[in-house]
Amino acid sequence: PRVEKGIVSSIRLYTYERVTPIISAKSFLWSPFLSKNFATFSELFSHYQHLTFALSSDNDKEAANAAKGMLKALPKINTEGFSAEQKSTFDDIAADIQEHSEHIGDNIGNIAHQREHLVVLSKDFYDIAKEFGTEKPMYKIFCSMYDDNKGAYWLSDSKEVKNPYYGEDMLTCGEVQEELK
Repeated sequence: PRVEKGIVSSIRLYTYERVTPIISAKSFLWSPFLSKNFATFSELFSHYQHLTFALSSDNDKEAANAAKGMLKALPKINTEGFSAEQKSTFDDIAADIQEHSEHIGDNIGNIAHQREHLVVLSKDFYDIAKEFGTEKPMYKIFCSMYDDNKGAYWLSDSKEVKNPYYGEDMLTCGEVQEELK
């Protein structure tokens, strides 16, 4: 039999022709071998990371570009392997991501407004990471000073703090609260 190779969460998965592998929605979502047009959460998270980096660099134009990238990646997520509950959860999160990405993309020149929308986006991406897992470790980093000391968090693929809420003014304000795997 012909063997097709794919990578699921850094583990090789071998399937044979005419055999449908039984895999969880978590590993299904992270598997890039399903289709060249299939975006995984990796692509979506990559645009989110681009957004947080742009905001930490005080670059509203790049933040808008990253948000537009999320809008393009979002509809490519294949939900066929989701349970009904996971599909419902993802649909709610996806609607939020779309709304807040649109606001960020449409607000070049208003970085404060872009940062306000990052708060909700970060909650959405945290929910995705908790519900579906992550391909590689992610870190939840909290800045206690943002929004009149109410605080806000963001996710990063590095423990290094680069604060997207204050940018260059307070680039290292924040602390790692949680590692997501």
